[in-house]
Amino acid sequence: MKRIVVFLLSGSLFFTGHHCHGLSNVTNADSALIENSVKHIFSDPSSPDTFTIAIYGSSILKGQVQFTITDYRGNRIWYDSFPASGLLGYAFDMSPASTKKMEDYIRQKIAGFFNPDKFLTPAIGKEEKFDPDYSTENIWYEIKANEQSTGFLYNVSGGLQRKIAFSGKRSKTVIYFECC
Repeated sequence: MKRIVVFLLSGSLFFTGHHCHGLSNVTNADSALIENSVKHIFSDPSSPDTFTIAIYGSSILKGQVQFTITDYRGNRIWYDSFPASGLLGYAFDMSPASTKKMEDYIRQKIAGFFNPDKFLTPAIGKEEKFDPDYSTENIWYEIKANEQSTGFLYNVSGGLQRKIAFSGKRSKTVIYFECC
């Protein structure tokens, strides 16, 4: 019974994010080790949503990234989680680096996660072509048909890139491109 209670308590802490504007380092053990947040148009063209990325765990290098989007009404419309080490990509594959250098690199990735060039409007340009290897056809064409849609591009781990957009038809955020 104790294990279940501990899991429930830690689970509620796991999904509780701290929203802030800009990059912050937090030292409380129950809080994010580092976090970045920005408001941007996404699910509704007239009201910005809150994009938040944070790392939780024992260290920045060994932690877990949590990326969430909360709509202007306070509803979570996207959640993704992956190892923070995935933000290193291939940057340190060929040359060994100190833990400090790798953690500094991850801090830079968190700081730049919401750079303006990551937001795509329209989500899919008129000249872009559907590729069945990286997209689901009905989702791709649905997002492409909405010229007001905003997409967001981010790296998940290593070389894997993901593009997401809010689908009004489905009332949720969808992945419309994922590659390599």
